[in-house]
Amino acid sequence: MKYLDTAKRGKFIVVYGPSNVGKSTQVSMLVSKLVTEYHTQVLLIKYPVYGLEPTGEEILKIVKPTSTKNYLVVNDIALQTLYAKNRLDFQNVVEVCLRAGIHVIAEDYIGTGLARGMTSGVSLKELLKINSLLLIPDMSILIDGKRFTNSIEKHHIFENAGNELWEKNRNIHLKLAKRFGWKIVKSDDSKETVHVNLWKLVNKELKLK
Repeated sequence: MKYLDTAKRGKFIVVYGPSNVGKSTQVSMLVSKLVTEYHTQVLLIKYPVYGLEPTGEEILKIVKPTSTKNYLVVNDIALQTLYAKNRLDFQNVVEVCLRAGIHVIAEDYIGTGLARGMTSGVSLKELLKINSLLLIPDMSILIDGKRFTNSIEKHHIFENAGNELWEKNRNIHLKLAKRFGWKIVKSDDSKETVHVNLWKLVNKELKLK
């Protein structure tokens, strides 16, 4: 994994969390605040980038199968390698934006791959190797709390894996946060309160008013 060392560049901020804790809502509220209230240039990314060929389509066939005809089965290491390739193939876009002074806000990234891979039994050492060419974010934030089961995506294999596996994934996220120094925002309050707490961390990193 690498750092992008360029003067006056934008900041790369990633929001992590197990499925169904409100990440998408919080990232959307965060970006909206940056754009509408602070007139800040922002690139919003949700990994994986499904529209990026060929990896995006391949990932879709694995994690969101819509029929037996297009369903793909791969082992856990192969899947995480595919995820990492998807991130790497999009990395040039991220770097161009950062060098231009544009902030990049991402939902999920390297840490998602680490957590999902470890949940499936892949070693952290192997997962770090798979992701070794990827850019290190300036700030990583974990949204942690109870699961909102009404937001479970029907055809997503990870979101339908069961509560026991979800809890294991959540605990792994927490362990990774401690190991790598991710900030933590609890999601058990109202979405407005969670937004305020997330904003405090991001504002401190971006040094806005």
